Amino acid sequence: IILTFCLLTLLNDLVSTSGTNRRSLLSTLYLGATHSTLLPWSHHQIDDVKTDPKNSNSTAMFWHIPKSGGTTAKRLYMCMGQTLSIRIGIDPRYGHDQSDEIVVFRPGDVNWNTVNVDTTIRPGIMRAAKMGLVQSHTTDLIFTMEPQVAGEHLYDEFNRGRILALFR
Repeated sequence: IILTFCLLTLLNDLVSTSGTNRRSLLSTLYLGATHSTLLPWSHHQIDDVKTDPKNSNSTAMFWHIPKSGGTTAKRLYMCMGQTLSIRIGIDPRYGHDQSDEIVVFRPGDVNWNTVNVDTTIRPGIMRAAKMGLVQSHTTDLIFTMEPQVAGEHLYDEFNRGRILALFR
C-alpha cells in the first residue's frame, strides 16, 4: 500500500505543472476541493471561533495536553471561581461519585465548584454523556485529554461547545 501511494505521488509530481502552490496527492485525496479539515461532528456541535461567547450558551472544553500548561489553566479557572469538570469530581471522599445525576459541589474550603464526573478520560466522558453534563448547563469548563470523544458524545447541535487548548 505504501509503495502504491509513493508511486501515485511520484506520478502526480511528474504530471503536475502548478509549481509551489501544488497540494500533495495525500491532501488532494483527503481534502478534495470542497472538504473541510474539521471532524464531521465539529461542524454542528462546536461554535466557530468568530462566534461571540457572550451571545452563545456554549460550554467550553479545554483540551488538557500533559506537560503543556493544563494544570496551570485549571488553577487559573479555579481562581476565577468557575465550575469545572475535572478528576476531583469523582473522589469518593466528597460522596457524589456514585450519584446518577449531575451534582455541583464545592470540594472543601475553596472558592470554586466542580461536578461529579471525570471528563479527563473516556469512561468518565461516557458517564457524563449519559448524565447529560452539557445539557444541564451546570459546568463552565470541561477539562479532557480526549477531545474527540468528548466532542462527539457530550455536545449536540443545541448544546454546542467551544474548544480551548494550550500548546508549548
